[in-house]
Amino acid sequence: MRRAEDGEVPRLDLGDPYLIAYLRGGARATLGVVVTSLVDRGLLEVDLAGQVQARDADAEKLVRRPIERDVIRALAEPAFYERLPSATAVAESLGSFRAELGSMKLVPDAAAYMLRAAIAFIAYGLLFSVAMVKIGIAASRGRHNVGFLITLVVVAFFVMLWLTARRRTLLGDRVLEDIRVLFRPLRSRAADLVPGGATSEAALLAAAFGLTVLPKFVFPQAHAFEHKTGWSRAWYRTSNDGRNDSWSSSSSCGSSSSSSCGSSSSSSCGSSSGSSCSSGSSCGSSCGGGGGCGGCGS
Repeated sequence: MRRAEDGEVPRLDLGDPYLIAYLRGGARATLGVVVTSLVDRGLLEVDLAGQVQARDADAEKLVRRPIERDVIRALAEPAFYERLPSATAVAESLGSFRAELGSMKLVPDAAAYMLRAAIAFIAYGLLFSVAMVKIGIAASRGRHNVGFLITLVVVAFFVMLWLTARRRTLLGDRVLEDIRVLFRPLRSRAADLVPGGATSEAALLAAAFGLTVLPKFVFPQAHAFEHKTGWSRAWYRTSNDGRNDSWSSSSSCGSSSSSSCGSSSSSSCGSSSGSSCSSGSSCGSSCGGGGGCGGCGS
């Protein structure tokens, strides 16, 4: 499997937090970063029941990325987060991320899954055959202490399933590790991140390391998403004392109609300061020359 899934590091757009998030955690991680970013920028809001909704009808005009437009359209009416993947347009946008990563061999495609399954089937078949022979020998000698051997056979089966179902290829693991090394300085100053979507640093950090790496007192919505499959009324009331404005208060933009938000919201993650890495050359060397570390809108 390692030999089949390794290879030359491809060029990856390091300015796209959603592509990085999909590489790290798949569809759920990607939607978490999307929703958190849109809430932080004042384009989505969350009510006391835990339902997410677009702040106004013009919110989708303030973004450029298809996944953001599709999420905002899907939330034209209040809905719980877990319903988002069922929206056709959202599913198609998520599928485009998977297809792009699959073309770079960072996540397995159908052929890779079939190869994994074939290798795992042969390996488990050999292990199972040996175990049955050993059990047969033990039975012929009147021994019945084969419980541990049977346990190992069962464990081996689930190990093979895990190897077959892994989200990333070996090459994908390497690229993700390179990205995390590249963004390590940004993580060290996570407490200094400014909300509101003025830069794409928060989205890039969450994409590479997960939403809980963001400071909770600044990005409470990130922690709400990471620890709950959907938005929980109980969690929201406990951690925010039932204040409906606690999610949007972390954003410097009061509403999507605010003039101060116009410029920062017009891009998919705000305008990037480009400070998420020390230099463009370091991006290239760490992840195969991935087009720089500009913001999401670049």
